[in-house]
Amino acid sequence: HRGSLKPACSCANTTAQQSRCCPWSCGLEARNERRSSQSRSSCELLPPAAAAFLLGNDILTAPEFVAGIADFKGIKRRLDKLTNTSSVPCFEGFGSSDAKAKSAIAAIKLHFPSKRLVVVFEPHTFSWRNRSTIHWYDHTFDEVDTMLVYHPAEQGANTHDQVTHAEIMERLSRAGAAAVAAATKEDVMAWLAKTAQKDDVVLILTSGPMDGLVSDIPVWLDSHFSH
Repeated sequence: HRGSLKPACSCANTTAQQSRCCPWSCGLEARNERRSSQSRSSCELLPPAAAAFLLGNDILTAPEFVAGIADFKGIKRRLDKLTNTSSVPCFEGFGSSDAKAKSAIAAIKLHFPSKRLVVVFEPHTFSWRNRSTIHWYDHTFDEVDTMLVYHPAEQGANTHDQVTHAEIMERLSRAGAAAVAAATKEDVMAWLAKTAQKDDVVLILTSGPMDGLVSDIPVWLDSHFSH
């Protein structure tokens, strides 16, 4: 079904920690007996803290707050399930940093341990494109089985020390990642058609629209891997 692999969690912990303290919206339960007190407390304290702030400052009335919580479906782009009918599920992770990308990858591996993880990644934020943080590529994608790297975003490229697409691919190659580069939407869809298998799970990692691919990829999967 369409939805999120998990609802948003505001704690600044790894996904492994978050999975111990947060419920999962697809009926999937965290499979870990140990729960960190730090992650548990940060997640459990959020609703009463929010209530105290909003009600104490007369921003919302109590009925409005209750109605809002009941209707809250989580923050968008935090492991939203994008496919509807495909046997190859596709999720979108907000890959704005190495920590967020690692968390999304860890969550997918936790819930789909037997599936091959296929990642479509766009270096969108400055940090992914900056020479000072190119070391992020050394280990962020260690748990990924195969991945495609879309061309780096160009906004603000002349305001910082931006690395090239080729430099990113070279760094990933040195790290042992099974990665290919794609310069156009057509390249991405051709690679997906050649690469995707019935037992895969696809994770899109970006903080941008990726030239419409965030929508195009799940539509293609629904049409080619429908139940």
